[in-house]
Amino acid sequence: MRFLKKFIVSFLAITLAVLTSFVNGTYQLKAKTYFFARSSAPSKSDFHYYSDQNIYYKYDYGMPNCTAYAWGRAYEILGEPPQLSTGMAKEWYDYNAKHHYYAYGSIPKVGSVMCWNGDWGGHVAIVGKIEGEYLTISNSSYGGEAFYTQTNTFAYLKTYYPGFQGFLYLHDFTPAVNLAKPKLRVSRSGMNYTFQWDKIADATTYQIDVCHDAKCELTDEFVTSKLTFTKAFADQPYWVRVHAQHGDFASVSNTVGVNPAAYHLMGTKQNLGTHFYAQIAFGDIYVKNVNHTAMLETATNDDKGIYEFIRQKDGSYTIKDTKTKELLTSMRQKNNVDLFFTNIDDTKNQAFFLRKLKKGYALQPSDTAYAVCGVKGEKAERTTPIQINRIALTTSQSFRIQKGGITLPVNVNAYKGSYDGKAHSISLQNVPAGSTITYRTSTKSGWSSKKPTRTNAGTTMVYYHVMNPHYAQDMYGSAEIIVHKANCKARINDYKHTYDEKKHTISITKTLPGSTIYYRTSLKKDWTKEKPMRTNVGTTSVYYKISNPNARKTITGKANITVLKATQKPKIKGYNGSYDHKKHTLCMTQIKPHSTIYYRSNTKKKWSKIKPTRTSVGTTKVYYKITNSNYKDVSGSVSIIIKKKT
Repeated sequence: MRFLKKFIVSFLAITLAVLTSFVNGTYQLKAKTYFFARSSAPSKSDFHYYSDQNIYYKYDYGMPNCTAYAWGRAYEILGEPPQLSTGMAKEWYDYNAKHHYYAYGSIPKVGSVMCWNGDWGGHVAIVGKIEGEYLTISNSSYGGEAFYTQTNTFAYLKTYYPGFQGFLYLHDFTPAVNLAKPKLRVSRSGMNYTFQWDKIADATTYQIDVCHDAKCELTDEFVTSKLTFTKAFADQPYWVRVHAQHGDFASVSNTVGVNPAAYHLMGTKQNLGTHFYAQIAFGDIYVKNVNHTAMLETATNDDKGIYEFIRQKDGSYTIKDTKTKELLTSMRQKNNVDLFFTNIDDTKNQAFFLRKLKKGYALQPSDTAYAVCGVKGEKAERTTPIQINRIALTTSQSFRIQKGGITLPVNVNAYKGSYDGKAHSISLQNVPAGSTITYRTSTKSGWSSKKPTRTNAGTTMVYYHVMNPHYAQDMYGSAEIIVHKANCKARINDYKHTYDEKKHTISITKTLPGSTIYYRTSLKKDWTKEKPMRTNVGTTSVYYKISNPNARKTITGKANITVLKATQKPKIKGYNGSYDHKKHTLCMTQIKPHSTIYYRSNTKKKWSKIKPTRTSVGTTKVYYKITNSNYKDVSGSVSIIIKKKT
C-alpha cells in the first residue's frame, strides 16, 4: 500500500453544524450526533473523494488509495476538511499524537480512523460498525480496489495489516439505528377499523397517523407500544400509516385507505364469463381514459374505452384498459366527486366482484366485503348502477388489442466497460411476453437463440431479431459489446516474520483475472513463473512482473521476504551433589538443531566447545553461549557443585 509523499497544507476552519441526515455521513438531532456507516463506494461525482478538495486527489494520489479514501471519508463525516496528516498512512497516528487535533487511543469506536504503520507505507481505514467483538471497516487499496469493507473480530483485524497503532477519534458519535418498515394490515367490524403490524426489531413505540388525504395531511396522531390500533371512522375516506420509533429514529409503513361510507352489498356475485371485452357506462356517460385516469364523460363511439375483463380463481375480475394496459382502480365523475373502487391493501393489484343490482351492476373490491355507495352515503343498491356492455371486437379493434401495436417497444442497450474477466453482452429490456429473440455476429451467419458474449478486450457486433405474434412488425437491429483494456491491479505484500523452519514468500493478490505473474531475485536473471521462497534468516528481494493481455500496462516492482531471528528457550541446569569419584557437568536440553554451544569457566578465558566437568569437592562456575544462524544467541552461567561425602 503506497501513498503520497508528505506535504503541508493549511485549511480554513469551518464550524460543523450537522442538522440533517446523510446516507453515509452523520445525523444530528437533540444535541446528539449519529453516525451512518458507508456500505458502498462513493460516486465519481462526490467531491469529498473525487475533486481538488481532496488533497490526495488534487496531487494525483486519489483512489484507489487508502489515505485518499480515509481522508475523504473523514471530510464527508465531519462536513469540513479534516486535520489529518497528508502524508503516508504510517504517519497519521504519530502526526495526530504530536499535534493533538483529535483524541486517540486503542479502543475501537464508530467513525474513528484505524491506523497501522507496517509494510512500506502503512494502512488506514474507517470503523463503520461495532457489534460485540466484531468490527466492520471500510478501506481503499493503493493500486487495487477503490472501496471494500471487512468484517471480523477486533483481534483479527488489528493484525490483518502489520503494525497496528490505534484509533483517531474524529468525534464522539452515537451509532444510528436502522429500523425495518412495518407492513400495515387492516380489518373492519361495522364502523370500527383495526390496524395491525408485526413487531419491528429495536422499535420502542409506534406512532399512528390518521390523514384526510392520500398525501397524509394529518388529522390526528396516536402513540402506542402495542402492535394494534382500533378506531371508529365515519362520513368520509381516511388514510392511515404507522411509524416504528426508537429514540430519534423512525421508519414508516405503507399507507392504507378506509371508506366508512361503504355498506354491504345485497346483490349476488355474477359470472359473466372467463374472458370478455366490454364498455362501461353510467347511462349515457361512458368510462374513458383521460391522462391514465378512468373518467366518466360523454364519449363518441370511437372514444369509448374498451375494457378487458378476466375472471380470477376467486370469481373476481381484473378490468384492464386495452389502450393503456392499466388495471382499473378508481372512477371519477365529471363533477369531480370521487367514487372509490380502491384496495384496502394498496400493495396488490385491484380486482372486483360484479354484483347484480336491479338495473345494472356494482363493483365490489375483492379484498373487502364493502363497496362504494353514492355521494350522500345511501346504501349501494340505491347508487347509480354500472352498465357493463359486452362488445364483439371489430377487425381494427382486435388488431390493436391483440397485436399490442405496430412496433415492438423493446429497448436495446449496448455494453461498454473495462475488462473484468466476466462475460458481457448487449441487453434487451421491455420485451413483451411471448417474444422470440435470435442473434448472430455476422450478416453471413445463421440466427441462434444463444446470446453472444465477450470477455476479452475488443469489440463484438451483435445483430438481433425480435419476433412476437401480437405485434405487426419484427424488430431488427445491432449493438456493440465493447470491452476496453483495464488497469492492471494487484495487492502486493512483503513477508516479514521470525524464523519458523518453514518456507515463505511475498503475497500477490487481487490481480486482474487472467494475469500471469513472473519472478526473479536479480535484475540479471531471467523471469520465471516459479515464486522464490526463503526459509533461513535474512532478506531476499523478489522482483515481480504482472502482465495481462487485457490490461493497459504491465505492473513491475519489488517486494522483500524478510526472515528475522527467532528466540530459542533451552533448559539449562547445573549440578549439585556429593562426591562419588565421577565426573559431573551441566545439563542442557531443548536446544534447537544446528546450534553451536561454547563454554568457559572464567570470563577472561576464550570460548571452547569442550564442556567443563568436575570430579573433586568444590565449585566450578560454567559460562555458556548458544549460537544459531536462525536464532538469537543465548548466554548465561550455572555452577557444578560437589560436596563432601557424609
